[in-house]
Amino acid sequence: MQGRPLLIFAAAVLMAAVMATVMSGPAEPDRWRPKRIVLFSVDTLRADGLGVYGFDELDISPSIDRWAEDAVVFDRATAPAPWTVPSLASFLTGRFPGEMGVYTNETGIPEGWATLAELFQEAGYTTASFGSHSLLLEEEMGFRRGFDEVYPAEVGLILEGEHKIPFADVEPDLEQWLEKHGSERFFIWIHNMDPHSPKTPGNPYFANEDWHRYDAEVRWVDDSFDRIDRLLTQAGFWGDDFLFVFTADHGEAFGDHGLMGHQDVMYDEVLRVPLLIRYSAMKQPMRVAAPVDLLDVRRTILDLAGLSEPPGTHGESLVPIMAGERRERERALSVQARHYFEDGHHEYVIRDRVWKLIVRTPPSEDRLGNGFPTWMGDRDDGTFELYNLIEDPGERTNLVASHPEVVSYLRNALGDWNATIEHPKREAPRLDEEDKAILRRLGYQPSEEEAP
Repeated sequence: MQGRPLLIFAAAVLMAAVMATVMSGPAEPDRWRPKRIVLFSVDTLRADGLGVYGFDELDISPSIDRWAEDAVVFDRATAPAPWTVPSLASFLTGRFPGEMGVYTNETGIPEGWATLAELFQEAGYTTASFGSHSLLLEEEMGFRRGFDEVYPAEVGLILEGEHKIPFADVEPDLEQWLEKHGSERFFIWIHNMDPHSPKTPGNPYFANEDWHRYDAEVRWVDDSFDRIDRLLTQAGFWGDDFLFVFTADHGEAFGDHGLMGHQDVMYDEVLRVPLLIRYSAMKQPMRVAAPVDLLDVRRTILDLAGLSEPPGTHGESLVPIMAGERRERERALSVQARHYFEDGHHEYVIRDRVWKLIVRTPPSEDRLGNGFPTWMGDRDDGTFELYNLIEDPGERTNLVASHPEVVSYLRNALGDWNATIEHPKREAPRLDEEDKAILRRLGYQPSEEEAP
């Protein structure tokens, strides 16, 4: 009888060790590495537009909120830029937008910068993308690289001159593709542009006159997410070898700081994005309060898949945080940028775990012709805003005057960051009248300097 308690104890210790290994991360590389990976990004989706991030005025995202109960939820994730092409180019390559010369929607990913899809393709994964942003479908923009198949094959825009396609038009392609390739190792990227203006045809929630257009669009995204989730569930994908990442390229401003839209907004209603990662082999569910950014997500996906990151990329794997081994990243600082858009000036954000400094350079006549600017906040002819994000997450009280030591510290850190980045030269985009009219219909306001 004395041996029985010892046997039970030994068995319990063994079971605990096994459970700890499973819950802390990939236990056996061949078994636990994800074989099917879905990256789902939503255009123009601000984090606080979802119930999981505190939006409780409307039942706007029931499917995403329910799904998030089994995911790792990052509460303070930020995008590298406030509009689509620079943000997603950075996200998919692990490089800063200015490092690649991706300044506006007119400049795509240059050759020679390995995208996430290219790395998975080289590793033998079947790859495909399903998107509703027409710029991301254009060959010269570089977002098609690494994908065996790109959908839709033909672009049918909502309005001539717009970039937007209803995502409902792309869903049938996704369903058919999964039926054909679901048994293979795959990496797919889904990008839903519905929340971006103009209105998406077929959205039934516009019938509710009490809802803002944006709320109706987010609710329509949630319906789409639910359909895709059900499709994946019915196919039996939700196992230990399945990784699903949900995020956005940027948010949207609705007068929060007297600003509308997103492309020239460096406040967190635009820079803060949702980030949810669901991977059954990791410890979950959990919420992460520490700041992270989208550059970290690429490295995290590669880390989980056991693929090597090319030298020179940025970001930090979030696997130790997801595994419960760390509470926050080793890297305290992160940088976001908005380059040369309307009046020739740049805007930068540098932040740590508490502080956020916004740096606006004076207008430049130089534009893009001579490459990246050397002005990085080391002169006093720009403007500065400083916020304590812990005490003032809405960025209402500018503390520049009362905390000069913090301003000095972050300005110096921004200069140090700039010194580590090699910035290519690119010709300035020159917009004709038709290009400018298209941008205005999209809600952008190109300056007169951009005329030919």
